[in-house]
Amino acid sequence: HIHGVQRNADIDQARNQIIARFREFLFRSEKGLLLLGSPKNHVELEKIDWKSDKARVSVILKLLHKPANVAETIYDFVGIRIVTKTYADVMQAVKILGEQFLISFPNANPKRARNSLIDLEDFREKITMLKQKLDHGELEAEDFVEEVAKIKAPSKETKKRVNLHSSNNYKSIQMTCRQLVKYDDPAMLWLTKLSNFLDQSSDEIIEKTVLRQTEGFLKTWFESIGLKQKLKVFFPFEVQVFDRETLQNIEMSEANHILYKKAQVRTARKRVLSDVLKFYKLT
Repeated sequence: HIHGVQRNADIDQARNQIIARFREFLFRSEKGLLLLGSPKNHVELEKIDWKSDKARVSVILKLLHKPANVAETIYDFVGIRIVTKTYADVMQAVKILGEQFLISFPNANPKRARNSLIDLEDFREKITMLKQKLDHGELEAEDFVEEVAKIKAPSKETKKRVNLHSSNNYKSIQMTCRQLVKYDDPAMLWLTKLSNFLDQSSDEIIEKTVLRQTEGFLKTWFESIGLKQKLKVFFPFEVQVFDRETLQNIEMSEANHILYKKAQVRTARKRVLSDVLKFYKLT
C-alpha cells in the first residue's frame, strides 16, 4: 500500500504544492498577527501546523488496525492543522477555506467530513440573538464582535466519537480533500539529464554515438507509450480546525498522541494475533 502511493505520486511534491496553496492566503498584519484569508476578509489564527511527514511505522499500524486494511486508503500523508483564537472563529475559518477554494465541493470527501466541535444549532441561536440585539440598537458593532468572541461550546456532550481510538475530549472540524498535483515524470527527467550530458560532452567520447542512439530510441519509446513531461494526479490531504482553548484541553487531557497510538496498537494486536491471545488467555 505504501509503495503503491509512492508509485502513483511524488509525496514530497504533493505536500509542497498543497501547502503552498494555503500559504498564499496566510499573511501578517501590521501588528504581527497571523491572519488567514484576504486583507478585506480574514480571521486571526493562533497558529497553523503542517504535517511534515508520516512515518512508515504509523502507516503500517494504521493499515493493521483498520477492518478494511486490504483496500484501505491513507488520506493523511499531508495534513494541515488550523488553530483559531476563539470558538466562534472556527466557523469563520471554515467559511474562508470555502470562499478561497482551499476546500472545494467537487474535491472534498463528504464521508470523511466530521464535526465533533461545533454544536451548529446552539451556535446559530446565539448568533441570531446577538444580531437581534445589534439590529435593535442594544449592542454597538464593537460590542457585538466582543460578544461573538465570548461564545463557548455547550457544556453537554452532543457528538459521538467517530474514531474509536480518539478520546471524547478530542474535538475538531475535520475535512478530507484532494488537490490535482503536477510534477515531472522521473523517466523524462532522466532522458533530459542524458541529453544535457551529451550536449556538454566533448565529441571525443567514444560512447557518445551509442548514447545518442540510445537517447533517440528512449525518446521514441516514451512517446509511443504515452509518457509526458508532466504527470497529474489527485492527492488527498486532511484539514483540522479547532480553537486555542480546545487545543489546550486536548493537550492536557487523556487525548494525547501517546495514548492514541497505544489504542491503535491494542486494536491491531487483537486483529493480527487474536488466535494467539485467545490461546494464552490474555484477552
